[in-house]
Amino acid sequence: MHFGDKMRVMSKYFRLFVLFQISVSVVWAQGIRRTNVGEFPRYKLIEGVKDGPYFAKTGAQLCLADSLKTCFSLSPQSESLSGEEMVTQFGLMPEGQRVSICTGGSLVLFFADSGGGSGSAAKFALLRYHSDHPLYDLLPNLVLSNQSDHALWNIPSVSPMPLLITADFLWEGGAHYGPHYYEIRAYRYNTKIDKYAQILKYRTSRKYRGFDNFDNPFRLLKFERATILRKLAAGENKFKRE
Repeated sequence: MHFGDKMRVMSKYFRLFVLFQISVSVVWAQGIRRTNVGEFPRYKLIEGVKDGPYFAKTGAQLCLADSLKTCFSLSPQSESLSGEEMVTQFGLMPEGQRVSICTGGSLVLFFADSGGGSGSAAKFALLRYHSDHPLYDLLPNLVLSNQSDHALWNIPSVSPMPLLITADFLWEGGAHYGPHYYEIRAYRYNTKIDKYAQILKYRTSRKYRGFDNFDNPFRLLKFERATILRKLAAGENKFKRE
């Protein structure tokens, strides 16, 4: 093959490579646009109706502040215990955290407590605002005990949307507030189902103390961050971008 022919072939493959890269970039950008994340408007948190001093009768609400007519309520959790159905409402001490998106816009992480003393739990919702569907929860059903930690991390190499990372204690005997192993989970936004889906789960290799010392807040996930990032990197081929 003459030198000129070789150059024409190389030029042809180079153009195909460039077009492929552009196509991938366009598909990836469209995937980002499909998240439909606008700026979350001002909101107000409304505590649920109390059932005595330690429990809630109704779920907490997050309402848009303009009229308080558009609201999202945390749904109850039902479980069967000794043949009887128990319903838990998450209405106490509601909190909202605005979460900025690296591609623009924001979400709100909304959660509230069930009450009940040492065995309480919190239910979580990650809300997106859009004019067609004002308050949409992006999370699967997510309830964490009061022996837990959570965080939202921006890792663009894994997802344009924040990753939700959780840690909840594993009951394997011992005192409720004593040292425990924890289960770590990571959730990532999936454009195909328009929801977050779990992409990582593992048990910590060591025990961590409990979360009973409110005067000295304990952030377990900062100690597991390096392990989480390493496992996410190792699973990039398995958990491809959605």
